[in-house]
Amino acid sequence: MTNLMIPEHLPSLEMLQQELKDFPFLDPLAIHTLNQLVRAAKKVVSLLEQDLRRYGLSRGRYTTLWVVLKRGEVGVTPAEIADELDVTRATMTGLLDAIERDGQIVRVRSTDDRRNVIVKITDKGRAQLAKLVPDHYLNIADAMATLSVPEKNKLLDMLRRLEEGAKAFARPRRKRPPAIPATRTAARGKRAAG
Repeated sequence: MTNLMIPEHLPSLEMLQQELKDFPFLDPLAIHTLNQLVRAAKKVVSLLEQDLRRYGLSRGRYTTLWVVLKRGEVGVTPAEIADELDVTRATMTGLLDAIERDGQIVRVRSTDDRRNVIVKITDKGRAQLAKLVPDHYLNIADAMATLSVPEKNKLLDMLRRLEEGAKAFARPRRKRPPAIPATRTAARGKRAAG
C-alpha cells in the first residue's frame, strides 16, 4: 500500500466541484472522500511499517509470522498463506525464504502427502512476535484514541459498507450520459428562463 502514489496535495472538494461541473452525473464528494481515505490509509500503513521496523520486522514478515502462529502446531501451506495475505505464490516463496533464513519459521514435508510443504513457526519466531506485543498494539490503541468507542463502531460499519460498494470497480461500467459543455448548459438555462 505504501507504494501507492498519492499526491500530498489532493484537490479540494471545491476544486473537484469546479473541475467536474460539466459532468452532473458525477459525485465530487465521493471522489474527494475516497481520495482522502486512500491518503489516510497510506499514511497509517507507512507509520505502522515504521513501528514494526523497530522490532526488526517488515509488514510482510509480521503478517506472515502472525498467520503461521495462528495456525499453531498444525502449520499452514505456503499457498494458504499467500491466499490469506492476497499475494502471489512467488512473492510468498521469497518472503518465506527470508524468514526461514532468519530462523523464525521452518518448512517441513507433510506427513500425509510428501509433496506438500507445511510452514511452522519456531521459538525464535514466537519470541520475535512476543517482543512487539503489547508495545505495537498499544501504539495502535493510541493512534485510534482520537475516536470514541461509538465512532470506532461507526467507522467499522462504514468500512464494511465501503468494501461492499468497492465491488463496483470489478463490475462492467454503466453507460454514462455524455458530458454537457458548461457553455451549452448556461445557454439552455437562459433560453428556458426567457
